[in-house]
Amino acid sequence: MLVAWLLELDVAGALTTAHVRASAQISGVNVRTVWRRLAAARTEGRVERRSRTRPELSGQAWEVLAQAGGNVSVRCTGT
Repeated sequence: MLVAWLLELDVAGALTTAHVRASAQISGVNVRTVWRRLAAARTEGRVERRSRTRPELSGQAWEVLAQAGGNVSVRCTGT
């Protein structure tokens, strides 16, 4: 994984901005994203992306969505 490699370069004192830019381009992400992931690797010790939890809709939420014709922009007043 690129973040692990970048972290190794950082520990060795050899990390450059060019390494981060190339990693961002290879990964298809913004340079800032690579810096954030590298910071997380330093502080949290993780080199993998944090997994996301999937939102779960209640039965009532599905009912409101169905009544709105699937249009999620319709406001639910809670009544």
